[in-house]
Amino acid sequence: MNWCILLIGLTSVTCFGQTKSYEQAMNECDKKMQEMNSLANKASTNLYPYCLQGANIPAFTAYTTDHKLIDTSYFKGKITVLNFWLTTCPPCAAEIPGLNKIKDKFSGKKINFLAVGKGPEKDKISFLKLHPWNFDQLQNGDEVIQNIFKFKWGYPTTLIIDNRMKIIQVLHGGFHDSRAAEDIQNKIIPLLDHELNK
Repeated sequence: MNWCILLIGLTSVTCFGQTKSYEQAMNECDKKMQEMNSLANKASTNLYPYCLQGANIPAFTAYTTDHKLIDTSYFKGKITVLNFWLTTCPPCAAEIPGLNKIKDKFSGKKINFLAVGKGPEKDKISFLKLHPWNFDQLQNGDEVIQNIFKFKWGYPTTLIIDNRMKIIQVLHGGFHDSRAAEDIQNKIIPLLDHELNK
């Protein structure tokens, strides 16, 4: 039996019961995309990653730019803020100050902060020099994005993952200006507070 709780104000639905796999969630995303395309008379439509909510993240092994191992043990027992970004994405850059403040606020708590960038390695290095970011940064982000998470949507996308590796919230898109930092904090901080207080 599955049951759900709607958290008013957090725009979050938390369901209890059987958790779907990431592959099942991606299949649901594909079906939604097909439905959207047929309703739009085959016009191009955008798929947003909200269909991933409730799925477990896929298992993978990778390393950060400072050679930290990222595997299942990195995620288990901790909440994770997992951000996907693109080197040519203005909203991605604009939200970094807010993401840094979130990490600072929750320093010492059982929370991982991991970012996965897309673009040529030299461009990612330049981007991170221009936009200092205190998250763990994954090496070979393009491979993880394409082959593990199989992204079909735009950037930025942030997954909030609970301590059992389940995606509990998906945030997508953002502002191009100074509003981005405050907006991302307003969305993520209450979620993290809620998860830590469970």
